[in-house]
Amino acid sequence: MTRQRAVSDATGATFQTLTPSAVGGVALIHLAGPGAAAVCEALTCDAAPDLGQVRRADFDGLDDGLVACLPGGVLQLALHGGPAIVQAVQQRLEELGAERGALDVSACYPEAAAPIDADVLQAIAGCASPAAIDALARQPVAWRRAIRDAQGDGRQALRSVALLRRGLDRLLDPPTVALVGPPNAGKSTLLNRLAGRKAAVTDARPGATRDRVAVAVEHRGVVVRWMDTPGIRADAGRIEAAAQRAALPAVARADLVVVLADQDRWPDFEPSTERPVVWARNKADLDALPAGDLHASPGHGASRQAALRLSGKTGEGVDALVGAVLTQLGLAPEALARQEPWAFSATLRRWLEGEDDPAALAAYVGAQTTPD
Repeated sequence: MTRQRAVSDATGATFQTLTPSAVGGVALIHLAGPGAAAVCEALTCDAAPDLGQVRRADFDGLDDGLVACLPGGVLQLALHGGPAIVQAVQQRLEELGAERGALDVSACYPEAAAPIDADVLQAIAGCASPAAIDALARQPVAWRRAIRDAQGDGRQALRSVALLRRGLDRLLDPPTVALVGPPNAGKSTLLNRLAGRKAAVTDARPGATRDRVAVAVEHRGVVVRWMDTPGIRADAGRIEAAAQRAALPAVARADLVVVLADQDRWPDFEPSTERPVVWARNKADLDALPAGDLHASPGHGASRQAALRLSGKTGEGVDALVGAVLTQLGLAPEALARQEPWAFSATLRRWLEGEDDPAALAAYVGAQTTPD
């Protein structure tokens, strides 16, 4: 079969990438629909495997990997997890006639007792943080119990609990934490300490960081994207000022901001009250400032007086900073261990927003009763 023929035979072929878009060891793409076999054959120049079989494949010269046939006629493509490779294979699938879209998850996981169980399995395949696995695995039981126990205004109470748990969505899409401080506050040194490698350039001269540098780091099972930013000062030169202006929109979109002082010298920066803020004094190895406790905005004056004390150079206080960040993001270990329902899937989010009725929710989670 030629690749040109595959385009005409690909009617109804749909693919979905299950793994995160960040760099990883392996990426999984599910290909399904009436034309899936034709697309697979055109992509690999080999026939699609039969149910339960796995074979090696050359993905059109883009990468080597594996193809497996799952129940429901779903073909699973396993390839290297580099974003460029994944994007290239996705583009080739589209050229061969497959469309991006959501697959029938239940067909991919026939062992699932209810649709929520299938969504849990798919979410686990794509979650960025290892800590998400246990939290996701508890959700079918948590939702079934909550629905059965709901009485009177239980539906609204259940919604309130699930809304509070929406912070756990950051386990699936890692949060961004921006490091903001004056020049030479040690932001890049701290980022390298957090990453455990040299991810950012360090220099004793101010203005060495001219652009944003981001690195994903796992802390206690939670992946966080740390973002280094150019030093902020009022008397910055033309190039430094341009770098600051370019970085500020990204800082505004960050889930949390760490405002870093070089000892007692704070940046000329006023953080938004819409985002949690952690204040910290860096370079503790150079002074004898007393350690402080975590304070979050509002109340910036008091927060600065009781900022965390740390050293990106020696590692002193860095664990406390990580703990403070996870707490402010709602991802501390005690929060992850709680048993309340979490609206992790599209179906649960629709119900949370009032689009689905209680009966539909009960059927989705496999509960026998519905909240009033």
